Amino acid sequence: ATTGTPMTVRVHFRVDKPVEDPVFGLAFHHESGAHIAGPNSFSGGLRTGRPQGEGHVDFAMDPLLLQPGAYVVTAAAVDSTQAHVYDFRDQAFALHVQPGPRSDPRGLIVMPGSWSLASRTNDTRTEALR
Repeated sequence: ATTGTPMTVRVHFRVDKPVEDPVFGLAFHHESGAHIAGPNSFSGGLRTGRPQGEGHVDFAMDPLLLQPGAYVVTAAAVDSTQAHVYDFRDQAFALHVQPGPRSDPRGLIVMPGSWSLASRTNDTRTEALR
């Protein structure tokens, strides 16, 4: 994966006994141990219905805002109340992020935003500084 470019995490599943509206979740931890984020299908607005058989769920990021470094990813499937765990793979997947067009050596994520400047002209002060 590369900072600033699109990335999709795909979680494969196999349903032996159908359940109503399972929630799929991820957790991203930096190599330092810091928990970066924990997105899930419910908070992302995806209603999963009643999946059957084999399939997958995707979590797409465009752009990937993680800074270069080593991360581990947790994947989980829980019931719609998020109280019963069907499957939980704690920090089981390695993710290595390479520098990209939006990389910055400071911090763990790229924080999108915009800058603006407003300034009031004060003629006396402006003259004194010249």
